[in-house]
Amino acid sequence: IGLNKYERNLWVALLSRGSWLGSLLSFLIILAVLWLVVMTIFSPGPARNTETYRFDTPREAGAKRANVSLQLGAVRLTIASSTTSLAAGALTSNVAHLETHSEVRSGVQYFTLTAPAEVRNVFGRLTNTLDLNLSRDLPVDLSIDAGASKLTLDLTQMTAENVNISSGASSINLDFGDRAISAAAVINAGASNIRIRVPQALGVRATVQGGLVSKSFPGFADLGNSVYETDQYASSTHKLQIIFSGGVSSITVERR
Repeated sequence: IGLNKYERNLWVALLSRGSWLGSLLSFLIILAVLWLVVMTIFSPGPARNTETYRFDTPREAGAKRANVSLQLGAVRLTIASSTTSLAAGALTSNVAHLETHSEVRSGVQYFTLTAPAEVRNVFGRLTNTLDLNLSRDLPVDLSIDAGASKLTLDLTQMTAENVNISSGASSINLDFGDRAISAAAVINAGASNIRIRVPQALGVRATVQGGLVSKSFPGFADLGNSVYETDQYASSTHKLQIIFSGGVSSITVERR
C-alpha cells in the first residue's frame, strides 16, 4: 500500500510509545499475542483415553553391547534389569504414544524409544508412566532425555558403562551396581532432587558444576573445586565417575 509522507509520519506518531494512542495500540498488540499464547497452551485438545503400549525387543544375534536411548517428555520412569530381552516394558499414558526402533551395527544393538508427551490441556489429569526392563547380559550405554520427571533407576544388576541423563526439574533416584570395571554418569537437570546410591567397594569420584547446589557426600573426601572422591578410589578395580550440572539442586551420593 503506498503511503505519502504525511500518512507515514502520522502512523509513526500514532505508534510511538510517547503518544497515548501508540501506548494503547502497543497494549492491544501485547494482549493479542498473550491471548494467542494462552490459547495455544491451555486450549483443550481432543479427549484421549489412557492407553497401555507394551513392547518386548529381543537381543539380536551378534550384539555384543547395547546403546539405549530414551526420548521422553514429562514422565514417571522406572528402570530395572530383570529381562533376557534387550528391552521390555510398558507405557501407560493419555498424552503420549510409543515408538521403538532397534538395529545392530558393528556389534552394537541400538535401541531407541520415543514417547514425547503432547500436553495440551494442562488442567486435566496427566498420566504418563514408563516401566522399562533392560538386559543384564550386555554392557549398556544409557541415554535419557526427559522433561520434568520422576526417575527411579535401578541399575544394580546391569553393566551400565555410560549413563547420560538430561531432564527438567526432576526427582532422580539412581542405584548403581559394580558390574562395570569403568563407568561414567553425566546428569544435567533443572531444579532437582538427586539421590544416588553406590556399592561400598566401588571407587567413586563426583564433580559438581553449575548453579547453586546443596551437596551431601558422606564418606567422600573433599578435593576442592567441587570434586569429591571415595578414599579407595585410586586403588579400586571398579570405578565410577559422576558429573552433575544444571540448576539449583539437592544432590546426595551415599554408599550402601
